[in-house]
Amino acid sequence: RVDLAVGFMGMGLFRVAEVLLERGVDPELEVAAICLRAEALLGRKHPFEAVLLLDSLVQREGLSLVERCNALYLLGRSYEALGETGLAKN
Repeated sequence: RVDLAVGFMGMGLFRVAEVLLERGVDPELEVAAICLRAEALLGRKHPFEAVLLLDSLVQREGLSLVERCNALYLLGRSYEALGETGLAKN
């Protein structure tokens, strides 16, 4: 599902990718799937939904440094898309 979603995102079919990522994925890929789903939401111009999705992710315990950095980067992009530059910089 994750690989297919990446392919659909590359074609600009963000809604298809989002649907693929909404359904259950391997628990090992859950964080990556959430980040990709947030990117798909940003591609569809739905930054508020991306913020909701990512906000709960960044508050999780046990994320690796790379996972946390990816989630925070996407959260910043989401805030920026909402016009919240102060929150985006944080």
